[in-house]
Parts: sequence; structure tokens; C-alpha cells
Amino acid sequence: RDKKYFVDFLRSKGYSELMEDISTAILREWLVDMQEKYGLPEHVRGGKRQGLAPKTINGRLKNIKHFYNVIIENRLWERNEAAPLKLLREPIDTVQGLTEQQVKALLNACT
Repeated sequence: RDKKYFVDFLRSKGYSELMEDISTAILREWLVDMQEKYGLPEHVRGGKRQGLAPKTINGRLKNIKHFYNVIIENRLWERNEAAPLKLLREPIDTVQGLTEQQVKALLNACT
């Protein structure tokens, strides 16, 4: 599926889909494009976030990096255009746990 997103990006920009035409610069442009695009409205809390979440972008980038690693490892390709690209920093999940009082109240409400 991530390949489809990348191919869609290449087509939208008029770039070639041939491996020999893919450069690190094009991959960087794809990353910027994903950061700037609006996510689906139902996935945006409060309508404030623009672009895809860093976790989504990193997942797609990891798949491209893995693809290059596999084809190089199997001697099907020589250049790893994704190697210089770094993953985006992901925000730390800060979900706050329930207090002891809240747990007791919840348990009492269930009985």
C-alpha cells in the first residue's frame, strides 16, 4: 500500500516510476509532501493538524528503506537512495493514567 502512495506521488509530479530515475531528492520531496498534505478530517483532532502524522510518515519511509535494503542485499540494485533520509521525530505519548480515587469510583460504579 505504501508503494501505491509513493507511485501516486510520482505520477502527480510527473516523475518517472523507473528505479534508476528515483533520487534522494525525490524521496525528500515525497516526505515534505506528506508533511504538508492535510490528513482526512476525521483523523484530525480539532482540525488543527496539517499533514500526515509523523508515525504514518515514518512507517512509509521505513518500508521504502527496507525495500532498498532487500534489493541491495540480493544484488538487484547498487544505490540506496533512501539511506540518507532520517525518520521524523515522533511526539511522546502522554496519556495520563487514572488516579486511585478514579479507579475506585469506576469499580464502585460497576457493582
